[in-house]
Amino acid sequence: MQTFKNTLAQVLGDTFNERLINALALLLALFQLYTGYFQMQAMDQRIIHLMIGYVTIFLYYDFRKQKRKETVKPFGVILALIYLAISVYLLLTWDERLGLIGLKLPVHDLVLGAIMLFLTLEGARRVIGGVLPSMVILIFFFAVFGEVMPGIFSHKNYPIDRIIYSMTLKTEGLYGSLTGISATFIYLLILFGVLYNKSGAGKFFMDFANSLAGHLRGGTAKVAIIASSLFGMISGSGVANTAATGNMTIPIMKQEGYQPYFAAALVATAGSGGLIMPPIMGSAVFVMMAILGVPYMVIMERALTLAVFFYLAVFLMTDLRAMRYNLLGKPKSELPKTLEVVKKGWNFFLPPLVLVVLLAFQYTIIRASFFACISIPFAAGIKKSTRMSLKTILESLRDGSLSALSVIAILSAASIAVGLVDFTGLGLMISSILIRLSGGNLFVLLVLTMIAAIVLGMGVPPVAAYIVLSILVAPALIQMGVWDFAAHMFVFYFSVIAEISPPVAPNAYVACGIAETPLMKTSLTALRIAFPIIIFPYAFVYNNALLLRGSFGQIAVSIIFSIIAIIGLCWAWEKYCFGEIKIPARLLLATGSILLIFPQTLLNIVGLLIVLSFATYKKINQNRRTVTVANPALKSPA
Repeated sequence: MQTFKNTLAQVLGDTFNERLINALALLLALFQLYTGYFQMQAMDQRIIHLMIGYVTIFLYYDFRKQKRKETVKPFGVILALIYLAISVYLLLTWDERLGLIGLKLPVHDLVLGAIMLFLTLEGARRVIGGVLPSMVILIFFFAVFGEVMPGIFSHKNYPIDRIIYSMTLKTEGLYGSLTGISATFIYLLILFGVLYNKSGAGKFFMDFANSLAGHLRGGTAKVAIIASSLFGMISGSGVANTAATGNMTIPIMKQEGYQPYFAAALVATAGSGGLIMPPIMGSAVFVMMAILGVPYMVIMERALTLAVFFYLAVFLMTDLRAMRYNLLGKPKSELPKTLEVVKKGWNFFLPPLVLVVLLAFQYTIIRASFFACISIPFAAGIKKSTRMSLKTILESLRDGSLSALSVIAILSAASIAVGLVDFTGLGLMISSILIRLSGGNLFVLLVLTMIAAIVLGMGVPPVAAYIVLSILVAPALIQMGVWDFAAHMFVFYFSVIAEISPPVAPNAYVACGIAETPLMKTSLTALRIAFPIIIFPYAFVYNNALLLRGSFGQIAVSIIFSIIAIIGLCWAWEKYCFGEIKIPARLLLATGSILLIFPQTLLNIVGLLIVLSFATYKKINQNRRTVTVANPALKSPA
């Protein structure tokens, strides 16, 4: 017992404020694990989830959005107490209000509701910045002052009391479906990622990637790509993925001869791909489930193809760069052997397997996530060398909750935004305007959507950008005949690309900090590396077989042609295919590659002939040059 107390004291910290924040984080983790197995009334669970989350936020983040664990912030304490008091009041009385639907509510309920909305947006601002909360405020004013709005945006004014009632006292606003998924499986999957990494899985993945690719041409760069894809499976965060992989690989890549800015850009690009890598996908997959009503396993299967395409393109771009500059890997004798790595850490494969198998057997995502979390200490405990101590487990629970605060802030603020958009019909208005701006041309609408996703993604995390665009922009694509899943994946894909798009580029910012390179040069290089797969969202809108929709033959042909297209685009973009490529040849090769990814048989045949003929011609030329160098007597006279 004394050992437990000592361990708990170490985990909680030294100062009063630090102990309070860490205790709340542990309380949130235990509450979420409890509700992962034992069901609660939805409204009760959502209120308690936000109550603990926002009380922690006000104590942890100051007004300037800085994390302050050590010192007590009086204003933050006041806001935390107010949020706590209102939440307890709602928890005790919300069911009584069900009988008041359609009747005038007491003034004090409206005042408390207004304060709750304000505090939620202020807490979200402290964690994720002002973009999303400002958008919610603008939509609120749009609802209140509809009669003064111009043209198509004009509508009747909605009474403030009705808006507050709908946003705070019903499951349509603050306590809506997005808060519901935050309070259930999203938190558990964030905790899963933190627990899994703390168990030693992160180091295992790095060793595993090193044993597979460390000896290949390009060496550590390819290790970084493989490690990022593996980290992405569990982290669901592009920035965390970039930091974890970059700290271990960028210094080595610089030693091996890569330009520092390229090393940083490569890790930033590979890190962003973690957001489209199943099973977690930056939490967006679960928002997509709620909006589209598509089962989790179906989304995961469809997204896997895109993730493979993404990492294949980054891998090929790296290989071509290594080929051009003769960047070699390490000798196999200096690397760990794959079988030995697997033998030491095979138990780390078990927790993700538990998650996927339970989902395949039709367990709910909540229950599957719960058992996946619980399985990690047991899986790690199979081997003495990987066993997790009590302190490590408690630290994981604490850090999981603190990591989840940003998701809690995003989804609760977005839940208000969704409620207001549905309340006012703003989504339909925006869709009509976008269709008008595009002139009814789908391609133009896709370009407008791409620009909106990247611009918004610069100001908010990808999941938040996806949520906003899914309710404002995706409906326009669907009205134009785009398959709803393809429309949502298109929006999400470009929200992810915003992570490496200047001027903000959070992934590139982290990577260039490690590599000590300029942000702009790093982010532009990251976009350059990602360019061969930036066109694929357009492709799967026109060719749904890339998202595994269609017959087996259609899907197989589309995937094969897409792989050839990626190879061709990488050759064209990196200016190298069995030798240097000049601009006219690059344009021809890029054109042939693009023709391969659209569902037109004639275009596919032409594209295939162009790419294969070009590759054959370049290979023959390379062989001739090799023979000439080996036998100078064969060289033609000058």
